[in-house]
Parts: sequence; C-alpha cells; structure tokens
Amino acid sequence: MDNCFSADTSIGLLAMSPPAYNALMRAGIRKIGDIAALTQEELAAIRNFPAASVNEILSILSECGLSLAKQSTGGTAQFQTAHTESDGQDGFYIPTQDSVAKADAWLAHAGNYDYLCGIASETCVSLCYLAGKLPHLFDVLKAHQEGEENFRVQLREYAMQLSRDVAK
Repeated sequence: MDNCFSADTSIGLLAMSPPAYNALMRAGIRKIGDIAALTQEELAAIRNFPAASVNEILSILSECGLSLAKQSTGGTAQFQTAHTESDGQDGFYIPTQDSVAKADAWLAHAGNYDYLCGIASETCVSLCYLAGKLPHLFDVLKAHQEGEENFRVQLREYAMQLSRDVAK
C-alpha cells in the first residue's frame, strides 16, 4: 500500500481481513482516524475483532503515518451513530440471504472474480471491501427492479465513485 491514505480515509479502502472490517463497522468505526483514536486495549476489546488483526491494524496505521492512542478517549462509544429506519442491525447494512447467495455464485465464476480484482486494482479500492458490497449491490438492483445484466457496469461505477470521494 502506498502512503496516500489520510486519517479521513474510509476503512473500506484498506486491505484488511473481512472479520476485522466487519467488527470495526459494527463498532461504528468508519475512518482510519477512528481506529487511531483507540488504544490497543480498546481495539482488542471490540466484539468479534480477531486478535490476529491487531498487528494488521498496527501495520496499516504505521504505513499511514499514524499510531494507536496512548490514552483512552472514549473507546468505540464515540463512534456510534444514531440508527435510522434504513439501517440494519447495529447501524449498518445487513444483506439478505438471497443477495449473499447471488454474490457467492457471481464470485464463483473466474471471469467475474478477475473482473472484480481488476476494478479493485484500477480504483485502489480494497478487493475485500468490494466483495463485501456485492450482496448490497444485488439488493439495490432488486429494490429498483433492475436487471442484473448491468451489474458489472454498476459495480465499476460504484468503485469509481468511491475512488473519486477519497481523492477529494
């Protein structure tokens, strides 16, 4: 990873394991700076956060010129946001079983997986993040009663928008 990430960068753009990413999202942590505001003990205490991922996070922060806090500034409670009706459990999107099955089937095709890898590389968006968003994109298509024939185009547009948002 090159050092182009700042404290305001979304954690979705980082190359971290899906369990670590999901645990951070559940805790309300959305940006690299949010992670840096935690102590190592607070990070390790996040529910379902893999112990092995603490070193992964320390490495990511180091590459960004950041480190974990030395003193507690409120733990993860400072990152919790108010729930809205559109939020899923714990304040984030929960995919449907149908969309997860579709995403898994879509990724099982080598051409689709290669396409996703290409988009991730081209846009500098984490492959892990994009793969995790596949069920959501399938749910969006279903909600708007759109066909899945344009799925690749919409996936590319989504990644390009993320890339532009980070560049701002």
